[in-house]
Amino acid sequence: MNVDERMEANAIIERMTESDGDHFDRRDAERLVALVPIDAKPSRFTATFSRMRKSDSAEGYAAGVGNVSVDDGKEERVDTVLAGGRKFWRVGGYEVEHLRGVMIIRKMWSRMELGGNEEEVRLSYGREPITLSVRRNRFLSIFGFLEVGYGYWDTWKTAR
Repeated sequence: MNVDERMEANAIIERMTESDGDHFDRRDAERLVALVPIDAKPSRFTATFSRMRKSDSAEGYAAGVGNVSVDDGKEERVDTVLAGGRKFWRVGGYEVEHLRGVMIIRKMWSRMELGGNEEEVRLSYGREPITLSVRRNRFLSIFGFLEVGYGYWDTWKTAR
């Protein structure tokens, strides 16, 4: 994708996702599908592993403030490892994966938080109606220290 195509795709994504109502323009969806190349060989396995650990303490000098320190254990850090890899296109502030019949669109920073924050949508096309679904994340706590997450797609908007 060249720069002009990326800018056009970004504008389309924003029109589809940021407009009010239960519908989006069918022509926008068709143009977005035409702009973003399809990944011919998607990975068969993708997994995300996260762990939380206490952060280290730090001390320093901040201009205009003076000596500052962050105590040990006040914040928690999240390390995330993605396995399996996926091909995606960077389009403005979005990552876009395009497989035959479906396009996953996520804000680039949504993966930074443990479990995401429901800033991922799926454009399903190829059969009627063309839909835009939002990913909902849920977590189950097992034995108080192990958390298992899962997600499901909830229909959000349809094309007209």
